[in-house]
Amino acid sequence: MGSHSADANVSMLQLHALFFIDQHPGVTMKEVAELLSVTSPSATSFIDRLVKLGWVERLQDERNRKLVRLRMTERGRSVVQEKMAEKRKSMRQLLEALSHVEQIQLRDILYHLAKNLERP
Repeated sequence: MGSHSADANVSMLQLHALFFIDQHPGVTMKEVAELLSVTSPSATSFIDRLVKLGWVERLQDERNRKLVRLRMTERGRSVVQEKMAEKRKSMRQLLEALSHVEQIQLRDILYHLAKNLERP
């Protein structure tokens, strides 16, 4: 079958949702919507597509039957792994264009940015 996503025109928003669902099994639709800063109906719409592709499944919460939880399927996990490999390859190519000194400078800058983001 080759690439799971080659024939599926998946948006960046859907990819972000996939990554989030993969990292947080059982996440709710509301949590996905909040993370991606979209309305619940909008999240429902693009999650529907991921369900139709067989990458995500909806599960009813055992305690609250009104609550729908999302879980990655094996097929969806395969897509996430494929996309992460593509991302790593792109990052590697970008970094290879920098000298060793530039790579160290970039690392230091990113470290300081991350530290500043942690501040209240």
